[in-house]
Amino acid sequence: MVVRSVFIFMTKNYWQEVRRTLLQLILWGGCIAVGIYQSGQAAKLYGFLLGIVTGGAYYLMLSLRICRSAEMPTAKAVGYMRAGWVVRLVLVLLMLLLSVKAPWLDFWAAVAGLLLLQGVMVMNAVLAALRAWLRQ
Repeated sequence: MVVRSVFIFMTKNYWQEVRRTLLQLILWGGCIAVGIYQSGQAAKLYGFLLGIVTGGAYYLMLSLRICRSAEMPTAKAVGYMRAGWVVRLVLVLLMLLLSVKAPWLDFWAAVAGLLLLQGVMVMNAVLAALRAWLRQ
């Protein structure tokens, strides 16, 4: 029973972190999108927004897989996680293919939107390390 209650606490905390990361992605993406629009580069806006949506979907898919695999035995969880990378790879490849083929989407803007998630994740890691260092 203790293990179950620890898992429930971890799951609540985990989903708070996921929600916080997605909100940061939306806020940073929105600020950059406004900057793109105000600079007169409206043609790049759709590609950038497509990249942000794809990055958010990728992150949600990965988060769901991690949460579900935490409940499984180790051997089964490893197989479950290995199967998930194919789905996420197909999602990213479809986004990149769409941005190459569709004339109204800018490829590099879509890549920048996709990489914004990694920027948010690195920023969160640096802030967490800084907070831990300052507490010592």
